[in-house]
Amino acid sequence: MKLGNTGKAPLNISGIAATGDFAQAKNCGSVLAAGAQCNISVTFTPTVVGTESGAIGITDITRIFGVFGAGRGGREYEEYTEY
Repeated sequence: MKLGNTGKAPLNISGIAATGDFAQAKNCGSVLAAGAQCNISVTFTPTVVGTESGAIGITDITRIFGVFGAGRGGREYEEYTEY
């Protein structure tokens, strides 16, 4: 997924974390300049058959932003839906 800073000041990223059977790898550094973008790689590795929910949380000094999604795992398929 892509993280963009549409503000006029730098975004100080103090943390990015994933929950559930989701994992993340960020390429953002600790500061995202105004108008800049960076990529966060999100993977889904199901541990059970069925629907799993999770989130990616992005924290700066004063706020927490979230992206929520669900994945469905099983022997025949893996899929990820972001909402």
